[in-house]
Amino acid sequence: MAAVPPHGERVLGKADAPVVMIEYASATCPHCAEFHVDVLPEIKKKYVDTGKVKLIFREFPLDDRAMAVFMLARCLPEDEYFQTVDSLFRQQKEWTGSNPKAPLLKIMQDAGMTEAEFDACLKRRDLAQAIFDTRKTANGNNEGQTKTIRVDTPPGLVPNPQSTPKCTDAQIHATPVACPPSSQIGQVELRLSKIVSDGSPAPSASNPFNLTAGSRADLVLTVPLYNIVPEEGQLARFSFNPKQPGG
Repeated sequence: MAAVPPHGERVLGKADAPVVMIEYASATCPHCAEFHVDVLPEIKKKYVDTGKVKLIFREFPLDDRAMAVFMLARCLPEDEYFQTVDSLFRQQKEWTGSNPKAPLLKIMQDAGMTEAEFDACLKRRDLAQAIFDTRKTANGNNEGQTKTIRVDTPPGLVPNPQSTPKCTDAQIHATPVACPPSSQIGQVELRLSKIVSDGSPAPSASNPFNLTAGSRADLVLTVPLYNIVPEEGQLARFSFNPKQPGG
């Protein structure tokens, strides 16, 4: 688990919940928006609100506009954070167009932020740097080098994991993946980013959305998600390996 960000955590759920779920998301990522709109409410209802899971949300901006949006959310009182992030994801298409300020300002004003506070927030280099450092820490300062990402998931998030044929750890780590087709329970889209030239975020007074955080190369992969043989004490386990045939 990455260290607590210097600007603090944003957390949903009971502090002593037995399971901790950490989400890294980019504000401009459409799949992140789909998760927050279509999936997270059910997770919150079944697991967070019942005290079973604590959700930690960490900002992982993939572009300048996502950085600016997370800065705005962080400038709000903590008790307004998640409701506003939800609004941002639900209205993502409105502020990812050619004129982002008007819809973003409306969302922030609904949360109690004035236009003067809006403009001042986007000039906070300290906040931009803190969010950027969280992203770097999440990747161990070695972006684009992820080989396998594993998700340990409770039953109910996918249909009947116990009755679905299972893949072994050796099969999931093979190149190419050797899992039987019958053990595939879905697909995952990965967006891998590689920082080419590192730099510090630098909001401009004349253009607060123009943040310089290093040039980046992106690679998008769609890979199968497999039902994996559970480890001791687990009811279900799912995993994927981006090393697919021909990859």
